[in-house]
Amino acid sequence: MRYLIIRTAALFIMLTAFLPASVFAGEMTFFTIFHVDKDQTYNCTFGLRDDAIPGYDPLDLPAPPAPPEEDLDGYLTMIEPPPYLPNRWYKDFRPVSNLTLDRVEYYPFHLVSSHIGELASISIATGAFNALPYEMWVQGPNGLYEEVPVPGSINFTITSSHMFFYWELRLDDQVATSEKTWAGVKSLYR
Repeated sequence: MRYLIIRTAALFIMLTAFLPASVFAGEMTFFTIFHVDKDQTYNCTFGLRDDAIPGYDPLDLPAPPAPPEEDLDGYLTMIEPPPYLPNRWYKDFRPVSNLTLDRVEYYPFHLVSSHIGELASISIATGAFNALPYEMWVQGPNGLYEEVPVPGSINFTITSSHMFFYWELRLDDQVATSEKTWAGVKSLYR
């Protein structure tokens, strides 16, 4: 009996290693912010959660319109926003399955600024996190496309009053999302 319990427990542990990543993913949260001199934008939050759905859900937080006197504003936009809300967001969460299916997820981010010609930076940090291996890339104007270590930041010059950026979250491990059938797992131990 004791042998059967130990064998069952060992088999369960081995099987969990072959389950899809979304079973363990939980949440990946990133915080991003633009800095120009001593000014900074509102801290925007994006990422993946098991309980999120594609598009708008209760986890997403719309951003109000910028005040008229604001000379620095940053916000996220959704790729497929709801038609009844402005496409300005402080939070944008998507399901973990989005990333595990196609291995990449894009988060558009906008900077509106009157600081043309000045040096700025965009920084990123993590919040809640899981063990999925990933890479974070930033795409932007003037050919900007580079990997950013998290936490980290990159510098750029503001060349326009409205600049578009994309955070590109890439899943970095082929094994993490491989799905195994029960028959495939059993065949490993015959």
